[in-house]
Amino acid sequence: MASGDYRSEDEYYVVLQLLSTTWCCRNLNYWDSVSTLAGEVAHPRKTFPRALFIGVALVVFMYLGPLLVGLGVTTDASNWELGYFTEVAKLVRAST
Repeated sequence: MASGDYRSEDEYYVVLQLLSTTWCCRNLNYWDSVSTLAGEVAHPRKTFPRALFIGVALVVFMYLGPLLVGLGVTTDASNWELGYFTEVAKLVRAST
């Protein structure tokens, strides 16, 4: 951390946890508005299946990405509990 930085290291991990939670929640929002947009899209029979497939693939990646990083750092199942991604971030930072 920078010498003029007044925040503790744990506060950064709390912010990181909040940002990652917000990102995951954003991935789940707006799936129900697809039907209301069908009239606004050219060729919806072709466009919507492609867009939904890409969207689902991105959401799966956004969940599996952090999970696979966490499993790469530690595989001890007894450690995995609510909020453990903060500890994973500390382990990843320590290993770099």
